Parts: sequence; C-alpha cells; structure tokens
Amino acid sequence: MGKWAIQYRKEPAEYGSYVLEETGLCLRADVVAIETGVLTRFKLIPIPNSKGAVLKVLDGSNPIIYSIKPSTYDRTYPCVKIAGFVNPFAAAQDGGPLAGQTVLLYTVRYQTVGVPS
Repeated sequence: MGKWAIQYRKEPAEYGSYVLEETGLCLRADVVAIETGVLTRFKLIPIPNSKGAVLKVLDGSNPIIYSIKPSTYDRTYPCVKIAGFVNPFAAAQDGGPLAGQTVLLYTVRYQTVGVPS
C-alpha cells in the first residue's frame, strides 16, 4: 500500500542547505525500504567565495540521490537520506480495510545537495 499521511518539515542546515524531514504512516512491508540506503558518515565542505557546500562521503559508500518534491512546493530538492527509522511499537489493526496489518509511524530525514530545480 505504501506510505500515506505524509508531512514534510524544512529546517535550515549548514552553509545554506536544508534538512527535509518526512513523517507519516507505513505498513510493516515498507520498513526495509525506509531504513536502508542511509548515509551515516558525511561532511559538508563549504565552497570558497560562493554559496553552498560539497557533500563529502566519509564511509566509502555511494549515496543515492533522491528527488524530493513536497506536494505544497513548486520545486524539487535533490537530497541524500541521512536518517530513516520506523517506530516498531504498534498493534495490528483489528478492523477496517487494514485489518490484521500493522500501521507504523516513520521518519526519514534528507540532506539537500546540489541546486534545487
């Protein structure tokens, strides 16, 4: 079924970049996709005499660039996933269209990279 009840929050970060936080509801089957692909060790290095920074990966991984476009924004943000976790404490639904399935709260945090389009 995927994710639903998605909400975004935009926070200023270092060197003029942003951290976008996505929260919402998901099913148990979506947990692996949410918690994988997280870039854990990185550093933002400022560009001299310019606005912005370069993302330097410190753990040797090859980060995936996600295109995040909140439904209320006109721009798309290129981002890397820096956190992804699901609250595992929930009971199975006992009625309705999701009866027998577990609905979980999730949070994903993205660090913007590059220039938004």
